[in-house]
Amino acid sequence: MDSLILAERIFKLIRSRQAQIIEIITSNQVKDWNDYQNHLGQLDTLNYIEQELSDLLKKQEQNEHSNFTETRSRNT
Repeated sequence: MDSLILAERIFKLIRSRQAQIIEIITSNQVKDWNDYQNHLGQLDTLNYIEQELSDLLKKQEQNEHSNFTETRSRNT
């Protein structure tokens, strides 16, 4: 599977879960303080994973661009 397709699917899953958690919190569906804290922790973790994945994709894109430029300059 292409890494870009995989990343898009992971982003979709992350954003879907983030929306579910936000809905739970904002619609007062939390049971107690511990449940609230648990949901906030999940949200923090999902935000962290989303940012890390985004950073990795940017690095990969930069590497691919750099490799393309190097290959092109060698061939000319």
